[in-house]
Amino acid sequence: METMTFIKHREIKGDLQNPRYLEVEECETGYLLNVNIEGLKYTFSSHIFEVPKPDGEHCLVTARDMSGYKALIRNHQQSRELQYIDVGAGLGEFTPNLIRKFDSLPYKPIIIDPFNYDLATEMMEYAFDKVPEISQPRLIELLDRIRIIKDKNKIRLINTKLSEAIVNFPEIMGISDVVLDSHGAYTHQSGETYLSADRKERKKIIKNLLYSLGKPNAEILIE
Repeated sequence: METMTFIKHREIKGDLQNPRYLEVEECETGYLLNVNIEGLKYTFSSHIFEVPKPDGEHCLVTARDMSGYKALIRNHQQSRELQYIDVGAGLGEFTPNLIRKFDSLPYKPIIIDPFNYDLATEMMEYAFDKVPEISQPRLIELLDRIRIIKDKNKIRLINTKLSEAIVNFPEIMGISDVVLDSHGAYTHQSGETYLSADRKERKKIIKNLLYSLGKPNAEILIE
């Protein structure tokens, strides 16, 4: 692909607190991929991508396994009979696990996330033969999660921020039995009103948006 021309990489040595990792940068977008090259288990706080935001900050995109979510999400019993909306899913396992767990679902799960999954795929494929074998299974797993997320027959991906999704796709309002957000909506959101608010007010704004997606008796799983 053309963007391959703009991808570069370097090894970061790390220290006692942080493992060595391979940093891959896509120069046009500023996307950074960080691949742990010591085979250490990913935790709740682990992130694999850093994505620049218009305000100059970076959004950290995580790749949690089911065991890496906090208890509220980790202990939820997934059901094929429920409509799920996963906001800011990133590369987390929750929704791909739902698809792997059940052969078919009466309600197609919805993911709302502006993350560039196509570019992420390209960057991880670029990194694959540049990391040791101990790190390759992790990339294989994450590439498979993207394959599932991008499968229109299994998941409806709304590839935008939560506030934009609500405006542009009003049919998703009030339809969900379970709304999930593991910091994704809070991280991705932007706009003058939002950015000028303090941390407490920002969380209130996001919470109201998340609740608007659910049915009156919906389960809202917010970390």
